[in-house]
Amino acid sequence: MSWIQRHAADFRLSFKTTVAGLATYAVVEFLHLHQGAWAVLSAVLIMQASVGASLRAARDRLISTLGGAGYSAAVVALLPHDDPVRLSVALGVALAPVAFLTSIYSSFKTALITTVIILLSGTGQSGGLVGSAMDRVVEIALGSVIGLGTALFLLPTRAHGLIALTSSRILDLLARLLTESLADRSVTANPKAIQSLHDALRSTFVRVETITDEAIRERQAYLSTKPSPDALLRTLRRLRYDMVIIGRVTAAPFPSGDNTRIRERLAVIAQSAAAFLHGTSQALIRQARPPGIEAVEAAVASFQDELAVLHAKSDAASIGGAPLGMLITLGFALEHLSLNFKDLHSRVDELAEHP
Repeated sequence: MSWIQRHAADFRLSFKTTVAGLATYAVVEFLHLHQGAWAVLSAVLIMQASVGASLRAARDRLISTLGGAGYSAAVVALLPHDDPVRLSVALGVALAPVAFLTSIYSSFKTALITTVIILLSGTGQSGGLVGSAMDRVVEIALGSVIGLGTALFLLPTRAHGLIALTSSRILDLLARLLTESLADRSVTANPKAIQSLHDALRSTFVRVETITDEAIRERQAYLSTKPSPDALLRTLRRLRYDMVIIGRVTAAPFPSGDNTRIRERLAVIAQSAAAFLHGTSQALIRQARPPGIEAVEAAVASFQDELAVLHAKSDAASIGGAPLGMLITLGFALEHLSLNFKDLHSRVDELAEHP
């Protein structure tokens, strides 16, 4: 994949943001609005990576502006503000509750900015505070509407598409992590490589959880008919937990002993599972049906059969030089992984476009 292909979404967002800003500026000039910068700024800030994110940004900005402007007007109507001392008192009364609410709901920081701007600049304008508040509300509403319209109709990016791309990245990381953990149990796994994969998974999960909220918002606004991504996200979380258990069990290499067949079975599981995860990753991107899981189920069953045979031949403390408890735990984790693979297959199949 070339650099341009990797950043296609960034180019698309840049283009849409530029169009929204220029379109808003043209409308501001046509209407001869006094504070056109607020309209253009609103349109630019509302442009997000997906339609769902733009909806949330528009909602938050409009509510924050209306709330901040209305509360500021109420404070100044009730408190004198004709000199610096009185204005300072009014500013403190206005800022304290708004700052408290902003600390709880960080998405409404625009209310804090609106309060300060209206109180400090409104009294010096010819229209007074009410005129300043009205101008700001109207222009931010105008910018929000134009920005949201651009997000909806100009190269719209649905959150469900971003979920597919981000979830695909998670599956590829899980495949690499599984290979690192199971491929060769005669040597110690590379701790730096495994930690790097876990760090990448952690940041990618934060991203996909945010996009999931955006996708749900699109469904609520009747902008998408795709199935809810909640089920897919829950499955991905369970797969990650499985990998944590497998990683802990296989952190150290198996002791030397007659465990060659166990290592071979684990290598087959790693190979088949990685192939399934990579195939499912591509299926998500193409919105196609995922590959079958029969190879993974057969590999896990073969491992369990070999474990049972060695258990019957060995003492109760170890199997082939490896602690019995470790292998039993690993067998349980692999069975659970196989079940979650089946669930993943169902979730991806739901998202596929069937002919």
